[in-house]
Amino acid sequence: MRLILFILLGFIPMLLVGQERVITVGLQYKPMLPPGFFNAEQSKVSTADIDFSIDQKFGWAGGMVIRWGLTRSLSLETGINYVKRNYTLNVDSINNAFNAQIDYDIIGYEIPLTGLVYIQLDRQWFMNASFGASIDLFPKSFYTDAAGGWQHITDRNGWIQAALLANLGFEYRTEKSGYFYLGGSFHRPFQDMYGVLVGEDDAAIETAKMTLNGTYLTIDLRYFFHEDPQKRKERKKKRER
Repeated sequence: MRLILFILLGFIPMLLVGQERVITVGLQYKPMLPPGFFNAEQSKVSTADIDFSIDQKFGWAGGMVIRWGLTRSLSLETGINYVKRNYTLNVDSINNAFNAQIDYDIIGYEIPLTGLVYIQLDRQWFMNASFGASIDLFPKSFYTDAAGGWQHITDRNGWIQAALLANLGFEYRTEKSGYFYLGGSFHRPFQDMYGVLVGEDDAAIETAKMTLNGTYLTIDLRYFFHEDPQKRKERKKKRER
């Protein structure tokens, strides 16, 4: 939390200067589409007679967005997001002697910083594309109790990590009711988030080793609060005096 506050406070001087070019605050909710939704390869490993795999399921992210306008066509965005990734660990005997599944989730936080480029399509419709990076925070490693005779330890590769961010979307801007946004984002960590050890309940956890990358796609739903143009004019008049 100290790191989060330090980073956000670091943006305050920029935001205060950027008020003359309009600063907008909004909220977002992002349903998560895992790589498996597009038939992407999952984390898998096989021993002599057992297949192990970890499937990333649907999750979600949400939080606050701060947009700082640089020009009419360029902006910076930052904020903070709560992220919930859901997984299923599958243990399958090749000869169908047994099958076990362990469902669990990983909670994290993200502090993004991206640059946006706007293309005006109509008087109130805009298309934007953004690119940047994210600081990803993972509070803890964890252990899952035995299920079906199996257990696992999921160990983070550092409580603070970095990821690549890219976004494309459309925005409808109203004069009194704020901005409404629909788009999609791609989030790819620069390294594996966690290492996973799987083993039987009555043995050391050394049967299988896997990794979790945490890459995901989201559908982005955002709402930016309206800022009264008259207030912006009043601030300009005060500065001129």
